[in-house]
Amino acid sequence: MEKPKLNYIPIAKSLIYIVGFLLSLYAWYTRYYLWIDCFNELGRCYNPDGSNQVYTDSGIIWIFPATVFLLLTIKNIRKALKHNR
Repeated sequence: MEKPKLNYIPIAKSLIYIVGFLLSLYAWYTRYYLWIDCFNELGRCYNPDGSNQVYTDSGIIWIFPATVFLLLTIKNIRKALKHNR
């Protein structure tokens, strides 16, 4: 019995999506999570030296592309495994 061939296209797409997921997650971590205790009631955080101001909206938005990339990764891995059966 011949072993089924592995489809490499979904795996290659999954690797690209994983990179997108990690970059989006890193952006969320640096723009929102590190500053979560600093936000005031208006959703702003001021650096102690006054050089930068961080908003909750600009940081939290990065979790949405991270979620999309993660879902696309899972979809493509399932597709590759399903094709392999």
